[in-house]
This record gives sequence, C-alpha cells and structure tokens, in this order.
Amino acid sequence: REVTIDVLFVDTSHEYEHTIRELWAWEKHLSDRALIFLHDSNIPHTEQPHKDGRWERGMTVKGVAQAIHEFTHTCFDPEEWYDSGSQFNTPFGWRVSHDPTSNGMTVLLRNHRVRREDVQDVPTECPFR
Repeated sequence: REVTIDVLFVDTSHEYEHTIRELWAWEKHLSDRALIFLHDSNIPHTEQPHKDGRWERGMTVKGVAQAIHEFTHTCFDPEEWYDSGSQFNTPFGWRVSHDPTSNGMTVLLRNHRVRREDVQDVPTECPFR
C-alpha cells in the first residue's frame, strides 16, 4: 500500500543539490494537501572551524532558498518576509510562506487542485538565486 505524507520537515545539508534532490524524491509521496517545512532557508553566513580552535565567518549559504525557488517556481528574497498569498498563485500551486529570522523557515502548502504535469510555461529566472 502506498503511504502518503501530510507533513514533511526538511532540515538538510543546506546545499542546493542535496535539498532539491530531497524535494523531488519526497514529492511523489506527498498527500494532496501536504505541508513541507524547510529550515535554514536564510543562512546569513557559515562558521568555519580552524585547527587552532578559532571560528571564522564563511560564505553565505542560500542553497535551501534556491531549491525552494526551483521546486515551486516562486521568486522571493530569502532575507525578507514573504507570503505568496492564499490563492496558491505559484505555478505549481504551492502557497509559500517564508520567515527570514533565525536562519529562515519556509512553509510550503500544497494545492490539491494543481498537478505539476498540467503546468506549462513556467518562469525560471530569479535574481536571488
């Protein structure tokens, strides 16, 4: 029997490739009204440990936000509050709500009336990638 998932929490490696692979892998198991919570969608910087015990600020990591942009075909600045609205106005029918604080938390709510295979002409450009 096929099991469907109503709530999925993704707290991944923060790298784009890993996160998008997880989203694609889980998508076929999601219920028609699934919720996906993605943590660390706005990491302002990384901390790099050194052998001498010091920590140094490293590069900004936006891999989770980039994966969300691709998966839902939305475009939002991960450093700003964002809500796509109750109309599920993303091309694939996801409502996207993003809170940039505490490294970011993004919630995706699936619209059961929109199927990915029925959508055409999806914009892909996003300046925040």
